Amino acid sequence: MKKSSVVVIVGMLVAFVCGGWVQASNDEEQKIKEFASENGYVSMEEAVEQFQETHHVHVSLPTKKLFEPTHSFGKITDHHELRLHYIDISNIPHQDFIMDIKYPSAKIMDDIHEGSTIIELKTGQEAYYRYLEDAKLHFLSFKEGQFSYTIGVQEKENQKVCAETIKEVAELIR
Repeated sequence: MKKSSVVVIVGMLVAFVCGGWVQASNDEEQKIKEFASENGYVSMEEAVEQFQETHHVHVSLPTKKLFEPTHSFGKITDHHELRLHYIDISNIPHQDFIMDIKYPSAKIMDDIHEGSTIIELKTGQEAYYRYLEDAKLHFLSFKEGQFSYTIGVQEKENQKVCAETIKEVAELIR
């Protein structure tokens, strides 16, 4: 995975955790709205529609997620990628994961790092898993159809995340 992609995802996750979201508060909904607005997020549906219209394609999304999100939103990045952000604030610590979708799938090379472990999906496709121990970040990059996907999730206290868990999400993109 390119260093810039890791820095962006790590930055977002750090901002998410350091922004006061670790503990539940009375104004969580307002914080989520501010976070989304300040980071250029719109509704998930609007972001997906913008991406599909820009590239004249239909994007497939996961039918399973790592958890049931209480909030989800998306945006088109400066690199014309679709970034989806899923959050669950019903538990402490809060959970979140980010999915970047790139078109065309050849862009997957941007997300492969020499330290990645190759795992095979049910479809026979190769996926590239990477764990950044210092930040407790897990990444899985793979191709599905004409897109490349990267799922990033930060492991938090009392939450078990592993390659197999993320792989299950990847295998259910339809």
